Amino acid sequence: MTPCWIWDGAQIEGYGIVRRKEKALRVHRLIWIALNGPVSGGKELDHLCRNKLCIRPDHLEAVTHKENVLRGESPSAKNARKTIAPCGHPYTGRDALRRYCKPCRTTWHRNYYRRNNERILERQKKYRHAI
Repeated sequence: MTPCWIWDGAQIEGYGIVRRKEKALRVHRLIWIALNGPVSGGKELDHLCRNKLCIRPDHLEAVTHKENVLRGESPSAKNARKTIAPCGHPYTGRDALRRYCKPCRTTWHRNYYRRNNERILERQKKYRHAI
């Protein structure tokens, strides 16, 4: 990737800004609009270089908010990219959205109900002996 053009002026939340009529405008957006026109269709600009201070136009891409978030390094984005559960089973179907694997979840539920039933039987035995 080509080198970034780093903004060395004022910043808010890590983005370069300029002030116009008491309003803070993000520099990378102003440059994009000047060269490509407005960002339309509910899209926003994504820094392909992952550097918020970069104002180089070829390091920017108009994408949906969802795509921008999923490209990032937040915990949500990292989890969305995972395809294998910590136990080694693959995430498939609806399990991939819930972030658990069905075999482990089934095993957990069986063990839980087995333990719970054992406790109930023990209480019933104690109660019968008390009478």
